[in-house]
Amino acid sequence: MNASVDRMPSNTAESVKASSDAGVPENDGGPTGIDPASSGSPAGGPSAPLQVTDAGVRSVGGWSGKRFTLSLLGAIAAGLVLALLFTTVSAAGNSTDLAYNALDYDVTVLPNGDLRVKERIDMSLRAREDGDGDDKPWRQLYQRYRINPENLTGISDVSVRDVDRGKNYPQTVSMNPSDVGQADHWDEDQADSWYIAQVEGDDLYDYEYERPKDPGNPTPGECQMGGGSCQVEIGWNIPELKEADSRVFELAFTMHGVSTAYDDVTAFQWEPVGTGNQTQIGKLSGVIHLPQGEHRARAATKAWLHYTGPSSDWRDAGGDLHFQADRVSPGQFLDVKVIMDRTLTRDVPRVRHERAGQRIAGEEDRQEAAWRRGRTIKARLSLALWTLIAAVTLAMAVLAIRSAFRSFRSSRYAGPITYWRQAPQMSPAAAAELNTVMFGGRKALHSRQMAATVLSLASKGAIAVYPGPVRRYAGLNLLTVDPRELGRAMGAKGTVMDRAEGTSTIVIRPVAYEDVESLALANSELAALALLKQAAERLGSRVFDLKQMQDSFSDYHDAWHLMSRFDNAVAVEFGSLAATRSLSGSMVLEFLGVVAALGLWALGPATGQSMLGWICGAVLLLACAFALGYGRPVGLTGQGQEWAGQVAGLRAYLLDFSSFRERGVESLALWDVYLVYATALGISKEAMRELAKAYPQVTDSDWLDAHYGGLLYMSYRPYGRTGGWGSEGPGLQAVGRGFSAGIGDLGGQLSSGFSQLQETISAAGSSGSSGGSFGGGGFGGSSGGSGGGSFGGR
Repeated sequence: MNASVDRMPSNTAESVKASSDAGVPENDGGPTGIDPASSGSPAGGPSAPLQVTDAGVRSVGGWSGKRFTLSLLGAIAAGLVLALLFTTVSAAGNSTDLAYNALDYDVTVLPNGDLRVKERIDMSLRAREDGDGDDKPWRQLYQRYRINPENLTGISDVSVRDVDRGKNYPQTVSMNPSDVGQADHWDEDQADSWYIAQVEGDDLYDYEYERPKDPGNPTPGECQMGGGSCQVEIGWNIPELKEADSRVFELAFTMHGVSTAYDDVTAFQWEPVGTGNQTQIGKLSGVIHLPQGEHRARAATKAWLHYTGPSSDWRDAGGDLHFQADRVSPGQFLDVKVIMDRTLTRDVPRVRHERAGQRIAGEEDRQEAAWRRGRTIKARLSLALWTLIAAVTLAMAVLAIRSAFRSFRSSRYAGPITYWRQAPQMSPAAAAELNTVMFGGRKALHSRQMAATVLSLASKGAIAVYPGPVRRYAGLNLLTVDPRELGRAMGAKGTVMDRAEGTSTIVIRPVAYEDVESLALANSELAALALLKQAAERLGSRVFDLKQMQDSFSDYHDAWHLMSRFDNAVAVEFGSLAATRSLSGSMVLEFLGVVAALGLWALGPATGQSMLGWICGAVLLLACAFALGYGRPVGLTGQGQEWAGQVAGLRAYLLDFSSFRERGVESLALWDVYLVYATALGISKEAMRELAKAYPQVTDSDWLDAHYGGLLYMSYRPYGRTGGWGSEGPGLQAVGRGFSAGIGDLGGQLSSGFSQLQETISAAGSSGSSGGSFGGGGFGGSSGGSGGGSFGGR
């Protein structure tokens, strides 16, 4: 590269001039606003080499505060969204249509060892649908218990109360489950009643408890349908209900034959929730009242809570047993095993002549000790695992953030060039790609590449580009007209350009067909010209606007081949620069880090360390999401730094153009090329504002008619001081703050038009034990106690 390089020297006020090959002559007095004696440095010029940031403002080093802030906010937002989605999906996956918000037991041990059970149930019922998609209301709720000669011989004395409505339900006959949904007049005929029935397959048969003739040796007659073991359902019919967050019921019944009397103790193992239960229970609590007796006998009672989840248990001052468990999941059992002095229950029908107190206590203590040892080992292993995970998480987070900063710095120009006054020695489309590597904006890259290439074709004479739709030029021969003649003709007609029309008219000149080789077009320019020629052929005219072009391609399936030809040509041109290298490897790791963070959120609850899982996952997620936002997938090579100096330098020069005072009128000759590259760099609006501030006369139609033509002419002439092609233009008021690129920004119009065109073409182609003290919390003891309760609804 042998083009001139303008550097801003450190600690000097040295002028920034173009060398003789830059094509920018020294000032010779020039138009208004040019001070030939002033410095060429921007007003209040810098004292150190500067680079260009995304907003066109220079900053020292490879750092962007704006990008940092946006990436951090984006990471936080992404983290919150993913956390919400993860929580919602997890909750949906673990939730059931019917759930118990709270279940409270009040149990009294009767003198004969039976249990009088009172429940207060707070349940939620979700809306549901049948197979046809219609609402399926709730009609029936139930609980089931297992009758077993060894620990539960029957259930009686049932009562049900609807607490919300203050209504006691009477008993009714049972109904087969298959008939519940089909019954007519449910609320009038069936609601507000309870039943008890024996379950046989899919059928229910009314059940009534009968005391066994020999209580010590129950007979098979205890189950109405035969056999010594069966399942009994207590159900209650409610008025039809679509859904409810909370409905409260009270259920009471007596469980017979629960206890066994030994020579020294009476023992029972009561299981209110068995492994067959599929209903979630948010919070379960209960109290077991022991029979009245001597204080010494009540104090000698031992009990063990069998539950593997979070729980607590304790005795009150009177010796009664309390327990509480959180989050009882489907398939998780809870039971309480109790041994008490034989004197408290003298009328127990089931008697075993042996001393069993020490044996039962020893078995429970061994189970508890083994379970707690296993839990201790598991906890230590879990702690070691999460310590390792935390260390790896921190290392990954630091590595991700460091990699992001490194990749961002690698994508920035770090050389000595501050301003560059010549066109970069690469095609406009390649310059747009390199600009995107440094400053972002990939979403608009393709439209900028195509628009800049079309403007380049115009600057080389292959085509002409005029603002507005083709209908504005009715009666004029755009194939031969000179731009200045066109301006005067339109002005004479009093035509007013509508800034909101947002399209441009393309004219393909004869040379593009007859002697295109003489234009020395790059491959990307040839590909763009081929696309325009195809549009002309389909429209039957070499004069058309972008809206017509878009409509003609809406049903043309082969248009994407032409667009692909352009894309491939750009890729080859940019690749020949050897300007970039891939940094996507680090971004893959950062993406995997986000996935790993979600995995940690799932692993935490699975290992009993929900908080650690959430903390580690959140740290890793925020770090990796920030790194994905701040880092860049592509960096500059050594050769790329040299090319980047030209692009970044020209960008800085155009954005600061009005701040330079040492220029001549002849420098306007460079602006046809400048507008091409300003469009490629996505700063055409800002560049034209800077030019209008430096040369207010470009907004004067008469001055333009006398002195200038080309792209610059067509960018300003229709919107000049007197309104250009009419009387409603902004004139000199457009200069500076009020000037908008939407006025005459051909680059912006083309970018917008080709963005829509691309969418159209794509669419077309397209360790100890508690000893029974009942104070150490539950443990994973044996299941199989009296009842084995399970809950449901229809």
